[in-house]
Amino acid sequence: MEQGEFGQRLVHGLLLLSVSHGLLFQLGLLRDSCIAFLGLKDWQFKAPVFFGDTIHCRSVVSEIRNSRSKPDRGVLKLAVEIIKQDGTVCQTGTKVLLMRRSRPGECGRQE
Repeated sequence: MEQGEFGQRLVHGLLLLSVSHGLLFQLGLLRDSCIAFLGLKDWQFKAPVFFGDTIHCRSVVSEIRNSRSKPDRGVLKLAVEIIKQDGTVCQTGTKVLLMRRSRPGECGRQE
């Protein structure tokens, strides 16, 4: 096999994005409340990940707001970092999710 620019085989960046999404849902926090994945904002691929690397993800709620059209739903924005075992941040961005609300009108600010 031909060696690329980094001298070893890379893990495809979109595979890491997919794995990070799976890890997020394995937490169980979104299992019964997430309706849909709405998209990504400002996703950046910052460093390569190689076969054999170990990753983990850090997710922080960056925004919660009411849905503009459905009173029983809200939009959750999560700032996500995918981090390698040596502490290198290899991907960052925001995931946007459509969520159920238990009590309409009580999340975040209305836009």
